[in-house]
Amino acid sequence: NLWMREDGLLFDKLVLTTDSELDPEQLGSGNQTPTVVSVAPNSGTGMEQSFEFAFADADGYSDIVEAEVNFATANSFANACYVRFDPSSNEVELRNDANSSWSTASVLGTGTDLSNAQCTIDISDSSSSGTGNNLTLTLDVEFDASYEGAQPVYARVEDSGALEDGWDEIGTWTVGSGGATFTESGGLVMMEAEAGTIVNQTQSWVFATTQSGYLGTGYLSAQPNTGTNQSSGYVGVSPEVQFDVNFSTTGTYYVWMRGYAANGSDNTAHVGLNDQAVATSESMALDTYGVWQWTENTSAEVRGTLTISTPGAHRINVWMREDGLLFDKLLLTTDSNYTPQ
Repeated sequence: NLWMREDGLLFDKLVLTTDSELDPEQLGSGNQTPTVVSVAPNSGTGMEQSFEFAFADADGYSDIVEAEVNFATANSFANACYVRFDPSSNEVELRNDANSSWSTASVLGTGTDLSNAQCTIDISDSSSSGTGNNLTLTLDVEFDASYEGAQPVYARVEDSGALEDGWDEIGTWTVGSGGATFTESGGLVMMEAEAGTIVNQTQSWVFATTQSGYLGTGYLSAQPNTGTNQSSGYVGVSPEVQFDVNFSTTGTYYVWMRGYAANGSDNTAHVGLNDQAVATSESMALDTYGVWQWTENTSAEVRGTLTISTPGAHRINVWMREDGLLFDKLLLTTDSNYTPQ
């Protein structure tokens, strides 16, 4: 209750807090608590992955002063992959193994990679962006083999008024190369691009959600888009996505690729088998620009095919041919009349 003692007082707001250090002026006028929104992908298996963390603040993304993410069982901070992000400086820090100090801050995109015994943050392939109320943090994380196993993904966010949301568990990533994670059935197998294991080189397959119309949780973008065309000699040179598949049906498989190309310089990728280039599925090409589409043809205008000669585990590879391509999905079928929707 609040009673008048003296008339003439102008009363605006009342604040109650258990924080003896809180300055009410920091709360602003109707300050809203920021929120942890999501991580994408929020599940999967691999030794390296680009993760896109989304945060929001109704007072505008610039009100966010800190975001943290952690890949660790029970959100423990020792012997973890624990990262802190400062939006104002566009810098990240990585916690040391003993949870006693932070690394030297590194500017996203231009700084030095950060490492501990659990992970390495590839700074050149990491970035941030903000628009309106939304802040996005993209971290390219390479895990150490010793960190193998399911690692829950946690995140928190704090604003300029010391309001925070966290720690929220928003996903689980399984560190490891995995086995055959896809299964062919009835002569058909479909693979989401973001569910594969990424092996990046000088250029990278980067998870993204910016271009609407994708299927699944997102797509992979071949970056940076500098006009590179790796038409030959691409194995071990171009960034790669690996899909381990259990096949029970042998024979000729027709290759379908779903993607998006802005123009004729961003529209091709190579598909291979068991880490080898395959001439019949090189240069799978999109022929329409500015839209998502399925293609079954190579740039030579013939159907792409792969031959599975024995049942069991096989690896399907997708290598970048031209940077700038957005890769969404891959489908293999023994049915020559099948058309994906």
